[in-house]
Amino acid sequence: MGIESAFKFNKEMMEENAESMQKLFEINSKYFSECISLAQTAQEKLVEAKTATGVMEIQKEYSKGVWEATKSNYSANSEIMKDSYKSVGDSMKTAFEQMKEFMPSYGMSDEPVKSKPAKTTTKAASA
Repeated sequence: MGIESAFKFNKEMMEENAESMQKLFEINSKYFSECISLAQTAQEKLVEAKTATGVMEIQKEYSKGVWEATKSNYSANSEIMKDSYKSVGDSMKTAFEQMKEFMPSYGMSDEPVKSKPAKTTTKAASA
């Protein structure tokens, strides 16, 4: 893998990561805006509530809205991350394939590896 290929690989990775981050930012911004809108609507309705049952109904509607928004946001984030993982994986495979030609190849031999005999030390008797 030459310097030019390395720069190209790094550029692709940075672009893919920037694109994923932009998508995540947009989706999560929309989610936060939706949650704020739900909270404001619930607050406006709470002012008009006259009974405990009415308050509980408003809380139930608010909780259901937040739950649905959260599920939708989680699903969208998961899809973005899956797509990002796939594209980065494909880039890594391509880079590895390009690097293969520069790696030494060590073939598997049919011969078993021979172990070295253990060294034995004997002390010579000095006279």
